[in-house]
Amino acid sequence: FNRGNWTWTTEWSPDGKYLALATENHGLSIVEAEKSTPIWKVIHDEHIGKLKNDTTHTIRSIAWGGTFIALGGTGDAVSIVEPCLSSGNCGKKQYSFDVVDVITETGFVGALCWLKNSNILAIGNREDQCLIAEIRRGEDGTVTSNILD
Repeated sequence: FNRGNWTWTTEWSPDGKYLALATENHGLSIVEAEKSTPIWKVIHDEHIGKLKNDTTHTIRSIAWGGTFIALGGTGDAVSIVEPCLSSGNCGKKQYSFDVVDVITETGFVGALCWLKNSNILAIGNREDQCLIAEIRRGEDGTVTSNILD
């Protein structure tokens, strides 16, 4: 794959059909593995308004769970992204990856990992912490997160 800049991190989708790549130039690409072609690409900072804090800036870690993708790095936050990969459940959009929640005050995030078959996310940061967050969808469809004690 020619991404145009350094690749910081990669992560396969749970079904192995897609590969997420984060690059030094703030790019996040989703590639269809069998075809080696990008299906979705964004300059992450521009996608979310170039906020200085409380959002993920340069992506240094990706965790692709069953429902959500978590993005961590600089910016003292983890962005929770919901992938939509087929027209069957996406409406008119064939592919979209919307930021549906942001977990703030995480520090610089170096590692992310979903508990298998759950919406529980481990967040490792440079402040000597491993935070555990639960991501939930409410009855109204709103996605929220909660750091567990």
